[in-house]
Amino acid sequence: MSIPKPFSASATLSLCMIVKNEEKFIADCLRSVKGIANEIIVVDTGSSDKTAQIAGDYKAKIVNYAWENDFAAARNESIRHATMNWILFMDADERLDDENSKKIITAINMDDADAYLVKLCNHIMRQNEIMRQNERSTSKQITKSYRLFRNFKGFRFKGRIHEEISKSLELGDARIRSSDIIIDHIGYASDEETLLKKRTRNMELLKIQVEEEPSNWYAVFNLGQTYMLLEMFSDAKACLEGIVKNVDVPIDIAASIYNNLGECSFKGNDYSEAEKYCEKSLNLINNQVASYLILSRIYIAVKNFHKAIDAFNKILEYQGGSDSNGVAIEINIDPAILNFKLGQCYFNIGEFAKTVDHIKSSILLDDNYSAERLGIIVQSFLNLGRPNDAFSELQAAMDHGENGGHIASLLNTVGDEWTRKRNLEQAINVYNISNKLRPNEKTAKILDLLNKHLSLNKKLRTMPAE
Repeated sequence: MSIPKPFSASATLSLCMIVKNEEKFIADCLRSVKGIANEIIVVDTGSSDKTAQIAGDYKAKIVNYAWENDFAAARNESIRHATMNWILFMDADERLDDENSKKIITAINMDDADAYLVKLCNHIMRQNEIMRQNERSTSKQITKSYRLFRNFKGFRFKGRIHEEISKSLELGDARIRSSDIIIDHIGYASDEETLLKKRTRNMELLKIQVEEEPSNWYAVFNLGQTYMLLEMFSDAKACLEGIVKNVDVPIDIAASIYNNLGECSFKGNDYSEAEKYCEKSLNLINNQVASYLILSRIYIAVKNFHKAIDAFNKILEYQGGSDSNGVAIEINIDPAILNFKLGQCYFNIGEFAKTVDHIKSSILLDDNYSAERLGIIVQSFLNLGRPNDAFSELQAAMDHGENGGHIASLLNTVGDEWTRKRNLEQAINVYNISNKLRPNEKTAKILDLLNKHLSLNKKLRTMPAE
């Protein structure tokens, strides 16, 4: 995308970045802003890979900077070198698409704003507690940040880590506007080893900052969240309980803190306390996905599936973003996963028709015939007395390319049901398909017995009456 002609002379943009060993990410980031950035400032804090070389290929100005364990200082160094009238801050693991690039150009051409609050869409790879325990999945967490603001106004960052510019904007009487600009952040989808290193580094820097500024609730909040990411839940709880009622904490952050406390209690198996924290969060802001996600897990843990169903339906309702301006952290869960969980809950309360509806929706949404989904839908059809539909679902999975052992096992389950119903021809057909997929001595013996039985029945039917 070429840089659009500015509507005003002030509509020029500096992209400012701080980097270290980001050769894996930086090219895609710079490519995504090539059409809108009039200049690129890259502050390199000591890369030993090809980061600087790649940035140079995009005509970036490279500033070598000695790392001082202070992200705000590095951010402010990049501002010092920016010469355009607007500044956009991004990290190497962030990207813009064309639609949001155009939104930025529109925003910097407006005369009624000095800074914009934008949305960061964090793609988070995590152990999937909603589907299989050994399966990792990506969910989306949306946070808000001041990433776009006017240059030459004296706005500066503060904070060793999780640095923020909001205080500077406030002191500078900045005209602040919310926006629907979205920046995609993929760094949280990194491998576990990389994430552990980042989180441990963050924890150490935050400890220093909290020691230096014990009254800085925002630093304590971030330290508590980092403890949570490191699964240090007792430490997290101690941090967060100490600040949740601080009068300076905005309502949206307080709601997020109560959710974090709910998560800590849940991890400690104190489900009653976890539920109370979530209720406190919802009393502050009632349209939060995060609260209902924790509640759904609580209700499943205590086997209150009716309440779990209500919680999942709230998630489906609220994550559409009908009115999320007051929510500090938005979470988007894949609707395919939510439908799977709803199907599980309905199965547990014996509502098998609704189970089928939600499991089929789950399969259609992400084209995934997992063993868990097929197992529930096949058993639901059998409980409804519909083995033909159970077999059809397995045929659809096989047409999709599924041919694992779970398919053979489920085919045998359908075959068992037809055997009980004395429909031997259907049973034999299903067992034959199963045995071709996964040859099995037990299945072969069943087939042999059924074929002999069917043959005997046919002979008996054709014998003349005496």
